Amino acid sequence: FESFGRVSLFLPILCLSLLIWGLMVLTPALLFPAFHLVVSPWVAALLTVVLISGVAMPPLPGNLGVFAYLCQLVLVVFGVERESALALGITLQAIVFIPQIVLGLICLLLAKK
Repeated sequence: FESFGRVSLFLPILCLSLLIWGLMVLTPALLFPAFHLVVSPWVAALLTVVLISGVAMPPLPGNLGVFAYLCQLVLVVFGVERESALALGITLQAIVFIPQIVLGLICLLLAKK
């Protein structure tokens, strides 16, 4: 919490946080056209907030099932078919988690050397 009192720390942290959130919202927003979904960019923002909140306490390793179900719940409200919403959820989860797993394995292998 030291950064809140120091402008020299607060501004860079705020900018990086906004960049990270922007990139997280951009990910589903870029996937929507791939699934031929015509929805507002605000839906991507809402979806991101719901996903981050919903997987904060993981019920299963990798949030299997929860991630896709939350995508389905949010997108169906905006007129997206259940099947398309589920497919987008599974794809989005793969896009989000596979790079983290691969980079984690690489770091693990490099740390053992």
